[in-house]
Amino acid sequence: MMAAAIWPLALLTARIAIVASSSDADGQTSLRFAARDADRMVAVLGEIGSFAPTDIWAVPRATAAGLREALERAERASEREPGSEILLYYSGHADGEGLLLGSERFTYRELRDRLAQSRAQVRVAVLDACNTGSATRPKGGKPGTGPTFAVAPVRVNGAAILAAAGAEELAQESSEIEGSFFTHHLISGLRGGGDLDGNGQVTLAEAYAYVYSRTVAATVPSLWGPQHPSYDYRLSGTGDLVLTTLGRSRQAIVLPPAPQGNYSVLDAGREVVAEVRPDAKHNVRLALPPGRYRIAYRGGVGGRAGVSAADVTLSSGADMVVDRAALKPISPELAMAKGGGMEPGYAVFADYALVGRGLATAGISSEVGLTFRRSGPRWTLAPRLNYGETRPDETEVGYHLRRYGVSTYGFRRVAAAPIDLQLGAGFGLMRVVQYDGPGGTASAVTPGGGGALAIELPLGRWLTMRFSWDLGLEFIRIGGSLRTRPQTRAALALGVRL
Repeated sequence: MMAAAIWPLALLTARIAIVASSSDADGQTSLRFAARDADRMVAVLGEIGSFAPTDIWAVPRATAAGLREALERAERASEREPGSEILLYYSGHADGEGLLLGSERFTYRELRDRLAQSRAQVRVAVLDACNTGSATRPKGGKPGTGPTFAVAPVRVNGAAILAAAGAEELAQESSEIEGSFFTHHLISGLRGGGDLDGNGQVTLAEAYAYVYSRTVAATVPSLWGPQHPSYDYRLSGTGDLVLTTLGRSRQAIVLPPAPQGNYSVLDAGREVVAEVRPDAKHNVRLALPPGRYRIAYRGGVGGRAGVSAADVTLSSGADMVVDRAALKPISPELAMAKGGGMEPGYAVFADYALVGRGLATAGISSEVGLTFRRSGPRWTLAPRLNYGETRPDETEVGYHLRRYGVSTYGFRRVAAAPIDLQLGAGFGLMRVVQYDGPGGTASAVTPGGGGALAIELPLGRWLTMRFSWDLGLEFIRIGGSLRTRPQTRAALALGVRL
């Protein structure tokens, strides 16, 4: 536990927060949740961050010029107000040299120079982007669980940078929490999860210690490996800066002690708004707006491992104390999906497929298809149109076939971040035109169906890739008689989200 002298808010005559985001940069995949993370940061700072609404400046779709203008405006305000604070939060793209804003770069050197030369008493930059550890390196920054402050003067002066990732690491987003791991856990910490000493305030050091441990733990199983936040503190004196004051919120959800495990708090839309580890002896108070919430606990209730949950209502002006006995066991899948649903939406896919006719033949024919996909929180409906040809040298069929088909697939969505895994079945009708020698043709409409597996992998904000495999039966007329044959299909599709 760190002993810290807390800097009273009364000493601050101006607190300015600049919340900037940029989802796009040249040569980079568009970020899905950068703007959403920025909106969440604006909300938590406005609710419990002791910032006046007019002093929280959102800079969406930030440009280098727009970011400079906001910093210069904040600097002019700090010159008029002694003892001021400037907090810069950025969510977006970056590389080893600076923040990437569209076709521009705002260099780390310029950022550090502006922080060093500012007349504000305290300057804090929080950077949620890839490679932002490079912003801390030139001044001795390092990864770690957070600095420890001894009791000393209550006034501090200087600058600090908190970076979401190491100098050569990716800052990762999650479709499950619909945001970046770093900002998600930072906001959970600011809402009360990071209040390590239980005094109703979350300081800069407490917030960093919390976000470091939770970000590393959350990204260990990811495809890219663990993500390590880093910091560079250049604060004179040994006091610490209060970022949020939980008492400013007149209501909170109070989570009971537990020996281990994890609490997730989901709002009425089943979006995760906070995740915290319980304290073994003390309650954890999370300051939240009034509303309907679901409390999910993973780690064992009543001595049994598993997931349990309960729905609660948080009224304005009163705390809601959660009773662990009221948490009832639920399907683990609900917890994996962070509230029972992955992102719904529409998409159109164009695909190329290889189709095998029969298990005993090595012949493979090609097929093209067009799929419209409608995904809900748990289910996906995917009607498909397709066209393909089967030639005599591709299978045991002794003549040329053209196939025009329409089918519909229903899938059950399974949480398997970062991919969207879908299991289901389909049924369709196919018109087969048979060309049997010069001038000889015949056609028939035949049914088919079977099981299917699909995997979607997002490539950016609008693009997505889809792999699918089918195994089923087709009914086809060969030599004047209707036959049943196994059919396999492997398709690769590129889609656009609508």
